[in-house]
Amino acid sequence: MTDLNPLLARLAAAGTRITAIERPTDLAMLKASLARIRGVNANHVVAMDAFGTGLVLPEKQGPAQLIDLTGMARIIDLDADYALTLVEPGVTFRQLGAEITKRLLPLSIDATVHPDVSVAAATLSRQFGYTPYGDRVLMQCGAEVVLPGGDVVRLGMGAVPKSRTWQMFKHNFGPYLDGLFTQSDMGVVSQLGLWLSPLPPELRALRIELDDSAAADQLIDALRPLRTANVIAHNIALTSAAFDRASFGVRGSDKMLLTTALTGLPKTLAVYWPMIAKIIAETPGARMLPDDNAPEWTARKHLLAGQVLPGAPPPVPFIDFQAPASSGILSRAHEVLGATAVEYLLTGRTLMARVLSPEDGPGLVAAAATAGFGIVSQSLEFESAARTVRSKSALAQVHKRLRDALYA
Repeated sequence: MTDLNPLLARLAAAGTRITAIERPTDLAMLKASLARIRGVNANHVVAMDAFGTGLVLPEKQGPAQLIDLTGMARIIDLDADYALTLVEPGVTFRQLGAEITKRLLPLSIDATVHPDVSVAAATLSRQFGYTPYGDRVLMQCGAEVVLPGGDVVRLGMGAVPKSRTWQMFKHNFGPYLDGLFTQSDMGVVSQLGLWLSPLPPELRALRIELDDSAAADQLIDALRPLRTANVIAHNIALTSAAFDRASFGVRGSDKMLLTTALTGLPKTLAVYWPMIAKIIAETPGARMLPDDNAPEWTARKHLLAGQVLPGAPPPVPFIDFQAPASSGILSRAHEVLGATAVEYLLTGRTLMARVLSPEDGPGLVAAAATAGFGIVSQSLEFESAARTVRSKSALAQVHKRLRDALYA
């Protein structure tokens, strides 16, 4: 049985005291758990792993019942031909990676730093990873959801009787509803489909040391055209020494590091690699580091290659912000976060920057909002403060009306 005591302590600190725990192991038990909780008109929260990844706090602070989904841990489908999987919410990256290895499948996973995080939770909380499949929500395809009233809904092609394309095609007729169940408590996801990546013909990881924020600004601007053109298909991570030490336990350099990778046919990489090397050489304060076996670099290469880390680093509480990555973005972020350990994950067509911070302090939320950062996802410790920032928008009011309708 998963040890949830650390999570219970964090929930209590965030104003949610757990009075009972439901531990369903299948869909019927999950429906029964929701019915019991609804029958006593109690708040509930849903945990898919021991860390509370993607957990959404109740609207009102106070007592609540916890639905522990770590016992729903079946890999329902794993198809190498179509590079897809269908999993229950308790399946971890470690478990999925082990199954792929056991079956010798030519597939990779966009894994989190900690291997025991739930695959579904990392996706539903809209976390980003490091590979070309790092936008996990974009790679989600199909889901089964239990609504607050007990109805079971299959999203996408799962709604079509006898459909054989549930994990192959994301959309069905009518409105696209999958997003309603990400970063929300509008339903409990009991199955989640996900696209996986075939192993690339070749992968070359690169690590760039940066003297200061000015060097990082200039390099990001230079790499943006290659990222938006998908020459660099991997996400780009810019990390501080403090963040790497917190995540991997060690870091040889105290300077910022930018890491990413190129994938493709060997002849293609033979053209692209010199282009990247030239950009780095022409950026003052930037230098490419050798591909050595430094512990934090070995771990990062595992993630860039779509491999699950073999070890389990200590979990780091974090908060995510994002803002367009443009000249000066790093300086503004530094002003907001001060000396906090940060990681910028540059992803997507506009090179959005995600900041991961292991420092607690609700003031960071307000400071980031004032500086123009939008809150993407946050730890339990920050959720109340984050709600205050986002609750005033018209979009937040639409979310509230939808939630109220589902709970009616």
